Amino acid sequence: MIFWVLFLITMFPCGTLGILSGYILILKAKKIKSEFGFSIGLFIILCSIGYCFIGTAGLMLIYIVTS
Repeated sequence: MIFWVLFLITMFPCGTLGILSGYILILKAKKIKSEFGFSIGLFIILCSIGYCFIGTAGLMLIYIVTS
């Protein structure tokens, strides 16, 4: 179970890095006026938010099961 807790906790920094890289991609896409880059950046941000949400839900599930 410690493996799963550590795995789920590491989802937060990875998700945060994904959000940051998607934001940088959106800024660069706006600078060069690229719609494709903007959509990819938005997709990366949405996936990263979902990744953080899954990590939170997993930690809550472990807490509920063990208490």
